[in-house]
Amino acid sequence: MAGVQNDGAHVFTPLGIRPVDEVLPGLVSGGFNLLEAPDATAADVALAHFLDHALKRGARVAVVAFDEAQWRLLQFANYGFDFCEAMDDDRLSYVYYRPTLSRALGGGADYGALFNELRRLTGPVERIGFLTPEVMFNLETDALARDSVGRFASSAGKLGATALGVYVPDDSAGQARLRTMGARLFAGAYEMKPVPGNSDVALRSLKGALPASVRLSLLEGRGYVAAGGYASEVA
Repeated sequence: MAGVQNDGAHVFTPLGIRPVDEVLPGLVSGGFNLLEAPDATAADVALAHFLDHALKRGARVAVVAFDEAQWRLLQFANYGFDFCEAMDDDRLSYVYYRPTLSRALGGGADYGALFNELRRLTGPVERIGFLTPEVMFNLETDALARDSVGRFASSAGKLGATALGVYVPDDSAGQARLRTMGARLFAGAYEMKPVPGNSDVALRSLKGALPASVRLSLLEGRGYVAAGGYASEVA
């Protein structure tokens, strides 16, 4: 499995899905990485791999989500990731986040203050996963999307952790803007697309020269493995 890599401009750390980390350099360490998933299952499993990679090395992690912790832990467990012990012994912090800023405020969101508050709530963590991160941006116009995503990306270093935001797109213009601006402004941007004709997905980076996709199958109780029967251990 790939370890931490360096391309001279970024330091990369594994996503935590073994077949992906054997092909792609990984997530940008210490930055905010965006992942577009085709459905809620793919979003949950990808985020679980991301968290599990750090927890298995004894690191602390956090989740920022918009539903209750017990429901989210049950979703993770459905795919083979039991984080209850990590939650009990404080290796996993869960922040139930309810945004109060209106999207119409546009440039009013203070992301630096938000990240400082997250650090206070979670303590020192190696990784932070965000579910439904699109609610934190104003995506009503191209200019507002560029401004809010850009300010979010430039402030993300205050998290002091590698962050992964996972969202499921709809057909709205706003989420199309998030994809465009995310690929342009975030440290890392990735997509998972369904493979026609079966339940597999293909994952690739949206940054730079687009590499070949890594094809993945969802194995019950094990998470994502390489398509074609390669049942690696959960990374």
